[in-house]
Amino acid sequence: MGISGSEEPLVSPRLKAEAPRLKRIVILGMGRSGTSFLTGCLAKCGVYVDEVSDKFEHTRSRAINDTILRELYGARHGLPYGKLPADEIQLPQIWHDKVREFVAYMETRGNEVGTSEYWTFKDPRTTVLHSLWISHFDVIVGIFRSPEQVVESFLARKWITGWQRKRTALEYWIRFNLSLLEAWKRWHAEKAFFLMDYNADISTQLKHLCERLELPLSEDALGYYDQERNHFSGASRLRNRRAVQIYESLRELRNLI
Repeated sequence: MGISGSEEPLVSPRLKAEAPRLKRIVILGMGRSGTSFLTGCLAKCGVYVDEVSDKFEHTRSRAINDTILRELYGARHGLPYGKLPADEIQLPQIWHDKVREFVAYMETRGNEVGTSEYWTFKDPRTTVLHSLWISHFDVIVGIFRSPEQVVESFLARKWITGWQRKRTALEYWIRFNLSLLEAWKRWHAEKAFFLMDYNADISTQLKHLCERLELPLSEDALGYYDQERNHFSGASRLRNRRAVQIYESLRELRNLI
């Protein structure tokens, strides 16, 4: 599938005349599934990310997603994504306007720096808020990880509290990855959509992603992933039927083999 623009950029006529619109990449995937690693690799391959945290999250986009989940779904310490609805989330125009402002900001910044034909951002919350974001982007890269490893990673960091915290973490995994599947269903025929498996051969997948995006794959990017960083590779398999089915569906769709 080719990579083409999804809509007109919100930039001034002067800037529009001086430079072509940058291609935009959105990263999807639940927290602890490899989104930071993936964004870091793309940055090392030359993709513009602006000023970001050590997890490669941009303050402006994170603020949009955080506010939505806090105000509408009760996200708080110990319950980082709040109580998410079963259905895909649809939001009023005010939030779409804020996303457009962020996209315009990144477009301007990327053109000012002028070091790449791409820019990207990541925040795991974008996965369940995909209806707000994806229409503005040309390329979607989703990454998923086995449910048992994500659950163990969340619990180890004490991001989820309460006596049912393991169940809550698994419910989050199911909800986020259902949204990832829904995003695939909605957009894969219209946009360049790549799915990566954190538990498969990362180097090969990254190589193929860069080939498809026509990005130079630096040795620095290839060396960024270290299997020893996967501290939960020995986590016991979960026997939740729904989680297993979702995980197998994602593995079947993985297209950077």
